[in-house]
Amino acid sequence: MGFKVDDMDAYLKRLNELKITVPQIWTDATTGKRNFLITDPDGNLIQFYE
Repeated sequence: MGFKVDDMDAYLKRLNELKITVPQIWTDATTGKRNFLITDPDGNLIQFYE
């Protein structure tokens, strides 16, 4: 499952405040847009992207 995020920096800040670890942020070499994956409590991967 994935979600489009309008303000990646604000979203990453909020996740940090909630103590949710973002293990890696990838940046597309062509567009410069970022994305990352986190795991929910059931172990499912969730993607967030610009």
